[in-house]
Amino acid sequence: MKINLIRKVIILSVLLPVLVILNLVFAAFFFGKSENFDNYNSIVIVISFVIVLIISKRFFLLNFGREKFIFKEFLIATILAIFLFIIFYFEKVLFDVYIKSPISILMIFSIVLCLPIVEELFVKKVILDNLILIGYKKIFVILIPSIYFAILHFPEIYMTHLFVGLITSWVYYKNKSILQVILIHFQYNLFIVVFNYL
Repeated sequence: MKINLIRKVIILSVLLPVLVILNLVFAAFFFGKSENFDNYNSIVIVISFVIVLIISKRFFLLNFGREKFIFKEFLIATILAIFLFIIFYFEKVLFDVYIKSPISILMIFSIVLCLPIVEELFVKKVILDNLILIGYKKIFVILIPSIYFAILHFPEIYMTHLFVGLITSWVYYKNKSILQVILIHFQYNLFIVVFNYL
């Protein structure tokens, strides 16, 4: 059972970047390097995540439970998102690694709303939850999804992405609240969009 579960998680973890790359190659061929490509780029990533989440549900790797929204979790999520944004800001100022590019309403919608939902569902509900079921130690249950989350942001892999992964993985491991980690990620992305583009 554990070997089969490990195999399924690995297959899906590899399938996601492959789908993203294939979709981006298709987009580059179809749109060329234009504003449409940049718009399509963010949607391609969301579509790839949705496909993998559907497959995860079919593999019985994605389970949803009922969650209550707790105001205290909202406050903690906001504080953590501000902390992560400060790390991002210092990384940007110190290393000048973030390049400003044009942004559309579609990209803002994708970056701020869609990506936090699909990324956190996959990384926490599919990878992290199943690492717990497999029996990995706490350190690996938190570290593996965090590193995967940072790698998903290639070529823009910053230390901040690793910190976002570590903090959201730890919060999810501790509270089992997917809403809280989506909220952290949503607010963090919102702060970045406001800081960089507005």
